[in-house]
Amino acid sequence: MHEYSITSSLVNILKDFAKKNKLEKISKVNIDIDPIANIEPDSINFYYEYMTKDNTLLKDSKLIFN
Repeated sequence: MHEYSITSSLVNILKDFAKKNKLEKISKVNIDIDPIANIEPDSINFYYEYMTKDNTLLKDSKLIFN
């Protein structure tokens, strides 16, 4: 369940980043996850799609996990 709060923080960070850099659209986000973090990328993707579905800045952007 901690993936929800992680994703929420990620979305807020991206919004702040876009505002500071005057971006209108973000199309992809690269994310490095340490295996020891025990984070499920599928859960992050699920929450991310839900949280960004009505946001023109982040809608349809892709998360790329490394």
